[in-house]
Amino acid sequence: MRPKRGRLFWWMVLYTAFIFLLSTFAIGGRFKFAEMMYVDHQDFEEGYLALGSRIGLDRGGFGSLTLLPWISDSLMIYRLYILWNYQWWALGVPLLVHLARIAISIPILIITANADDPNWLSQFSTFKTAYYSVSMAIDLLFTGLISFRLWMLRDKVEHVLGKIQSVYYNSTSTKFVESGALFTLWSVGHLILLVKEHWASEILGQPMIYLNAITRMLIILRMAQNRAWCRDIVTASATGVLEWQVSSHHSIPLNQRSSQLESQTEFEKLPKQMRGDAAGL
Repeated sequence: MRPKRGRLFWWMVLYTAFIFLLSTFAIGGRFKFAEMMYVDHQDFEEGYLALGSRIGLDRGGFGSLTLLPWISDSLMIYRLYILWNYQWWALGVPLLVHLARIAISIPILIITANADDPNWLSQFSTFKTAYYSVSMAIDLLFTGLISFRLWMLRDKVEHVLGKIQSVYYNSTSTKFVESGALFTLWSVGHLILLVKEHWASEILGQPMIYLNAITRMLIILRMAQNRAWCRDIVTASATGVLEWQVSSHHSIPLNQRSSQLESQTEFEKLPKQMRGDAAGL
């Protein structure tokens, strides 16, 4: 079904375009940096941060990786606003934590741009751990608040839509996608390994930002397919009344419908033999 070309549609297009551009630039920068680090400059002794600070493309790619959660998680704040039926108090703590993550990520950008300065470089691990801790905190908030709200609405939406239609909104896959649970579990595992200074933390850490973008784009996909929780469904679940918007695009005019009923009635009055002859015409 073709989505309506309303304001929400164009916001989804703009959001998708930003995520696509930032992700593409970040991946390109990472690939180029990996090529220069492990192929062209294998004997570089100052470390990958110092090398990355001298490569403009890598600095741009790292900047894109930092900006990506700023934009992608704005969708989760919007989804909280919708699911909690436009209750601003539900956004208080997530907004504060989101702003805190933005504040912590700024020194990381400065360190990356000035990796030759030992005063900044010595603080990189501290800011990195703090950044991932705050990121995990906001992901837990998103997943917890959204999952709890969906659990609260499960019986109400079934009462309004019925058992069959409510499957789209009460299924486990819907809760898993809507709450961004995959990325939350991934970030928790990464932070545990990072605190323990385990080598596997790099394996989970490298694709984290891209996984963040993917989980958010899955929500956009459900919104585009009209299968995500929306304003009408949340309002109907809260009030117990669902207002249906009936389209007249394929409707039949009343006078035409009446003439069809009259013709059908006259046809049924004919003898069976004459009905067969009329049908063969």
